[in-house]
Amino acid sequence: MPTPLRDMSWLLDHLGISQTVGYALVRRNEIPHVRIGQAIRFDENQIQAWVDGHPRVGGR
Repeated sequence: MPTPLRDMSWLLDHLGISQTVGYALVRRNEIPHVRIGQAIRFDENQIQAWVDGHPRVGGR
């Protein structure tokens, strides 16, 4: 069964980033996403793979 697509709100909470950063990642095509009309959606599995492929810098 496919993973349901998530919205920007989910992404922001999941990654702990601001709305500005979230939309910038999409605008620059730096994060996997799909557009359905004007809506931007994210596949959980693709986002997790993207996160796993990026080292953590700074933070706690």
